[in-house]
Amino acid sequence: MSKPKKSRRFDYNLESVLRIRNVQEKMEQDKYAHANQKYIQEQQKEEEIKLFQREKYDELKSILDGGQKISNFQHVLMRKSHLDIVKEQVEEQERVRVEAEEKKEEQRAELIKAVQKRQVLDKDKSKKRESWKKLMDREQVKVMDDITSSREARKKKRGM
Repeated sequence: MSKPKKSRRFDYNLESVLRIRNVQEKMEQDKYAHANQKYIQEQQKEEEIKLFQREKYDELKSILDGGQKISNFQHVLMRKSHLDIVKEQVEEQERVRVEAEEKKEEQRAELIKAVQKRQVLDKDKSKKRESWKKLMDREQVKVMDDITSSREARKKKRGM
């Protein structure tokens, strides 16, 4: 095992890797934010389509329950077929939303992995910094001891 360099400034040997991990984490955060935004948009689209569907069902129900004489049954059948189309749109949008939610969760897992990788290096850096500080403290104590012992030796020489 090689002896660490004795410099006054702490240099982390994996600093470039740590910078890369920080960049990767930021990229994963951006991807997650994008996936989350996409999920929110798909959810809003689904809510809009469901609201439209509910309104159309209510219109059809009011026509049928209105107690009025239905003059054109073909018109009611057209509304019913339109509602079937809207129902298919709702089902398709639900599928799209579920896919967006799955992508969001996958991206969340990737973000967690990136954060964990960065945290490992952060912990390693702090441990190495602590050991470097201890080494510097020992070196400083050695220097102070050398200065003190050389002063004592000079005093003894002069005293003789």
